[in-house]
Amino acid sequence: MKMQNEGTEDILTEDKNKKRSFLIIMFLCAFAGGIIGGTSELVRDFDAIRQVSETVAAVIAESSYYLNVIVTVIAIAIYLPLYRSSRRLYESWDGEDEAVINRIENRLCLALIITSIQQVLTVMITLICAQSHVKLLDTEGLLWGKEICFHVGWIGALIFSVAAQRRAVNLEKEINPEKRGSVYDIRFQRKWFESCDEAEKLIIYRASYHAHRATAITCMTLSIFCLLGSILWGIGILPVCVIDIIWLVDTLTYCISSYKLSVAKQIR
Repeated sequence: MKMQNEGTEDILTEDKNKKRSFLIIMFLCAFAGGIIGGTSELVRDFDAIRQVSETVAAVIAESSYYLNVIVTVIAIAIYLPLYRSSRRLYESWDGEDEAVINRIENRLCLALIITSIQQVLTVMITLICAQSHVKLLDTEGLLWGKEICFHVGWIGALIFSVAAQRRAVNLEKEINPEKRGSVYDIRFQRKWFESCDEAEKLIIYRASYHAHRATAITCMTLSIFCLLGSILWGIGILPVCVIDIIWLVDTLTYCISSYKLSVAKQIR
């Protein structure tokens, strides 16, 4: 009973120590919200903000025809030295020095990070460009220069992404023959994860947790920004709904997965 009371006291002490900082943060947030709400009428009629946003959107839409090509060229320039140096190190490896293998795997990890970033940017740029392309066809008609850049850009980006990931993954499989999965398989990530050892899985778990936290913070920030945009500049509630759906899916996936893993642990 004494140990239980000590544990309860520790819990209450920790809550008491954190309560003050929590209340301060809540007060600052409420104060900031009051300032934003009180000055909303002044900002609502500030046309400069609308003009700047429209100018930025026009520049992005116009440059989107060429961005896929630019991003892919940059990705190739960064990826190739990493992959080639990894291949040379592996071919010259004596089979004993683990430090060499660690350098190779670090470079391959960086190479795969480059391809992952390039994939996300390719999807984003392609969607923006497709929207701009539809508007351009309605106003100016077909422009062959932009048409060619648009299609060459996304096709080239897709080819590079698949080829680069295949080379990096296959080299990793040469180094670690126990690894399984082909980049052409739609279940590649699951098979690759299942073939990882416990240390590698722990890294994936920790990275996934950090990604979950970063996604939650980003969605919350963007939701507030889009809500202000809906109130002040009339962008509508759809952006807020889309971001909150992403946030909800991420949260539900995390909670459901945690529950299933907890139940599985109890059964064992």
